[in-house]
Amino acid sequence: MQERVELLAPCGVYCGLCSRYLAAKKPCGGCRGPAAQLAVSCQKCAIRGCVQARGAGGCLTCASWPCKKLLPLYKNYRRRYQVDLPAFVAHIKTVGKPRALAALQESHRCPACGRLFSLQDGCCLHCLKKE
Repeated sequence: MQERVELLAPCGVYCGLCSRYLAAKKPCGGCRGPAAQLAVSCQKCAIRGCVQARGAGGCLTCASWPCKKLLPLYKNYRRRYQVDLPAFVAHIKTVGKPRALAALQESHRCPACGRLFSLQDGCCLHCLKKE
């Protein structure tokens, strides 16, 4: 499976592992997709709105990174999913998006069917194998 750089959200979350993106019915198009294809929570995201208002490519290149809007998200991902988003962002800055995303996908690949595990659900939404 090829990494999809366009699924890297402005905040550093990889939408390709999101249960809303991986859903079989009415999947979300990822944070960088058209608003009509986004989950409601993604449409209302303050971080996404900030990036659009600044006309920036994302938080990763912003001089204010990490800002007050990002810190609760980063804390939540660390607590709920054991994901250190600031470390992942630093890794992206070191090795580049394609290599960082390829490694991330490989670490979340289902050994049974080869699809990606949902980060939120901790399982493959295709065959329901637990991570």
